[in-house]
Order: sequence, then structure tokens, then C-alpha cells
Amino acid sequence: MARPPRLERGTLCLEGRCSIQLSYGRIKFYTVQMKRKIERGKREKPNSLRQKSQYANLIRYVPSGTYFARFRIKGKLVWRSLKTDKVTIAHTRLPDEIEKERRKAENASAWARGKMTGDDAIRI
Repeated sequence: MARPPRLERGTLCLEGRCSIQLSYGRIKFYTVQMKRKIERGKREKPNSLRQKSQYANLIRYVPSGTYFARFRIKGKLVWRSLKTDKVTIAHTRLPDEIEKERRKAENASAWARGKMTGDDAIRI
């Protein structure tokens, strides 16, 4: 049911002066935070102390040349020194270090649940 004309104001133009024009595609609006995030991604760190290696989870500390294992266990970021400056040796030590930390985390969670055996207690 239409309203009487005295209660509703008439419009001058319906389609000619629309503020939103959907036919021209989307317009991207960048907020200040988005702009900062983009600029941060473009910046490079020329004097970075850490350097990525050709292998995943292997980081080189530039001043000493020592390699570090960098990985996550149960959501926690773990850094461990591999005590070498040779990439081949660090690459062979990496899986052992990750496995050792995983076992340590499993034992800690088993102890917290109260399901540790005597054998597990001896290994710790």
C-alpha cells in the first residue's frame, strides 16, 4: 500500500545522482593500518643478524656463523643451537634436534596427565 504524498517527500532523481555505482566495479579503500602493513612488507632489513638457509627450519646467525634450528612444537616456537658453522653438518643434526624436543614435549604432557611410566621417568 502506498503512502499519501503529503507524508513522504518526493525525490528529484532516482538513478542519475546515485552515490554508489555498482556497474564500475569495486573501489579499494586502504586504511592506515593496511597501508603500513604493505609498506612493512616492502622494506628489507639490510643489517639482519639472522639469515635464512637453503633448508627449512635452519637459520644462520651472521656474527658468529652458527646455525640454529627454528621450529614449532605444540604451537610454541623453539630455537636451538646446532653448535656448528657448516651447513651440511647443521642439516644432518636438524632432524635429531627436532625429534629430541618433540619427545621432551610428549614426556612433559604425559607427566602433566599423570600417565608417566617408570621408564619415561628414567629417560628424563
